[in-house]
Amino acid sequence: MQKPVEVENAQKLTTEALGWNPVKALKMKKELQQAHVQANQVLDKTFEGLKAGASAEAKETYEASLRIREEALQLYVKADKMFNPAFAKDASTKILESWGQGLKAIELAESAKV
Repeated sequence: MQKPVEVENAQKLTTEALGWNPVKALKMKKELQQAHVQANQVLDKTFEGLKAGASAEAKETYEASLRIREEALQLYVKADKMFNPAFAKDASTKILESWGQGLKAIELAESAKV
């Protein structure tokens, strides 16, 4: 499986964001959010196209990625409300984990098609 470029770009930006100071994080917030939205959309669309023939394991893995994604989104909201960079870093780590699970689910689904 070729990793979608949107996911790859979002992963790079999010990994970079882990080291940002709060001022840079504020400046880059919109760009980071847009990258996350694009990556999530691509993963969802890709998995949706494979879902019908996907194994139970692939479907469970994708559901796990969605749960982790939701946890990340809640942490981002909490970070915004409390202006807490630690929550934002935790959220970034979670969203990276979510994309890893999503990509794994897609690989599992693709391998079932072969």
